[in-house]
Amino acid sequence: MKTVGILTRHVYPNYGSLLQAHALQSAISSFGPQCNVIDYYPMTDHPMRLASSRLRESRMRDSPIKRAAYLAIQTPNMAGMSVRFRGFQRTHLSLTETCADADSITDAIKEIDVVVAGSDQIWNSVHGQLDPVYFLSGQPSEKKFSYAASFGSGSPSATDSERVVHWLGDYRKVSVREPSAQSSLTSIGIESRVDIDPVLLHNQDYWTEFSAAQPQARSKYILVYQLHNTPDFNQRLKLISERHGLPVRRVTPDAKIFLTSVHSTTL
Repeated sequence: MKTVGILTRHVYPNYGSLLQAHALQSAISSFGPQCNVIDYYPMTDHPMRLASSRLRESRMRDSPIKRAAYLAIQTPNMAGMSVRFRGFQRTHLSLTETCADADSITDAIKEIDVVVAGSDQIWNSVHGQLDPVYFLSGQPSEKKFSYAASFGSGSPSATDSERVVHWLGDYRKVSVREPSAQSSLTSIGIESRVDIDPVLLHNQDYWTEFSAAQPQARSKYILVYQLHNTPDFNQRLKLISERHGLPVRRVTPDAKIFLTSVHSTTL
């Protein structure tokens, strides 16, 4: 029986990252191979580094006091999120031994026939730089494939193009998520195909059955997924809630939103 390993950014505490990993593993397993997610847990995805990364995009970064306050709030927030998501990962994903670097990845895939890099924004910069591990740098070329991998911005930057050519040049097959990424790779001599996000490989019945296994609410509500602390978001959300006469349940990774949310229950 063929064995397949998926290398993706599944440990990041984000619903999209987790569900795409589950969906791809399930889709590959449905064809018969034994499929595991390679449990790559880089330092960049540890709570302290995640909080620091979010600080770079925050309006709280303009003074030492604000930065300290931000990290004091967000570090335990990210730690709590990571613990909860880690439990879900271990329940719903078939994981290898945990890997922290390229050497441990090499050990993990010795007995794996095929390694699939993707989906998600694995080829996007993390903390301002690309991670060669997500490109399977240094791994055997006969094992290297990708599925619906994304650069986030749609294409590698001009400064990264040379390294991307080197990293992807020996792949058996390259699959990306966006047509813009395919165009960019074509321009630097890398052939690829465009495939859909793996969550779309499954139909409504699949996800209905999956959600039925999770705790269910007893009444109707408006579900909101809020990624950023957008101005006027609360006011607009209040109007929608009042218009429909329904309470709001808000999913967000931002502790400040939790502290300032007066019109919803934050999950």
